[in-house]
Amino acid sequence: MSKSLGNGVDPIEVIERYGADAMRFMISTGSTPGQDLRFRWEKVEQARNFANKYGTRPDSRL
Repeated sequence: MSKSLGNGVDPIEVIERYGADAMRFMISTGSTPGQDLRFRWEKVEQARNFANKYGTRPDSRL
């Protein structure tokens, strides 16, 4: 992705669509230290689904 080519992802758009928790979870689990991250909308959707499933439980201890 490149800002000069106009194919970058706006983080505000991702947060508005899926929420900040989904964005944070996708970034933290989607790459290893020192490696580039390939952005995929499917990964953000999966992170949102995971956060919704485990983040809204009455007893959220895992």
